[in-house]
Amino acid sequence: MRFNPYLLVLSIITYLCFMWVVPEAYGQAEGKTVKSIDIRGNKRVDKDTILFYIKSKKGEGYSSSKVNEDIKAIYGIGQFEDIRVEAKDFKGGIKLIYIVKEIPSIRDISFAGNKKISKNELEKKISFKGLKKGSLYDKNQVKRTEKLIKKLYEEKGFFLATVRTIARKVNRDQIDLLIKISENKKVGIKKINFTGNKAFTDNITKTRRTPARMMPALITRLKIMPLLVNSFKIKSPLCLGYRPEMRHAYTGWDTKPHSN
Repeated sequence: MRFNPYLLVLSIITYLCFMWVVPEAYGQAEGKTVKSIDIRGNKRVDKDTILFYIKSKKGEGYSSSKVNEDIKAIYGIGQFEDIRVEAKDFKGGIKLIYIVKEIPSIRDISFAGNKKISKNELEKKISFKGLKKGSLYDKNQVKRTEKLIKKLYEEKGFFLATVRTIARKVNRDQIDLLIKISENKKVGIKKINFTGNKAFTDNITKTRRTPARMMPALITRLKIMPLLVNSFKIKSPLCLGYRPEMRHAYTGWDTKPHSN
């Protein structure tokens, strides 16, 4: 089973919230009649929706374990980043106050550092599987969006491009996201060395048996590109008989070369 750090964080928060009510619960509130239940801090999610997930009811005895289940259930709605509960004396019993903090929504998404790829193209790339204006801020979604943008740059030959996202809080309920891109230089191939070749010479780019238009296919078959990128043996633009109409064949090793 894959380790999920977010579940660990959720468990810790739930435990801390439980500890918030435990001292008073065991000292005074446990077993007392719940006279009132109140919800505070909610804006997008209405009170009735939250009350629907709460098992603690007015007229019943207070139970710290039930309150703990309430906290887990409210987190399960997926709209809150923090929840705590207060139990106060109220009219011969107690009053439960659930204080929630909603996950902020994304007000705006902007880009910086993108010169080779337009803002419109970036927005189109992330529109289906990435971050969206108005959606809830999600760190998993941020990482997914960064990968989508990096993949787009790799498809265009910028294998060394880096992407990171900066979140700026606008107010209590909204944040702006700035996606910073460092494009770096476009990857090229200076030289390819072959070992173990008997049917062809090392100077394969000059032989008439292997025209330049076939080199992208050869690169694809041998999986050379990722090895070159990882070993940083790339110093100059492609020099394998490159023509503009062949650009897609060079930028991805899973793409079939264009034929004349």
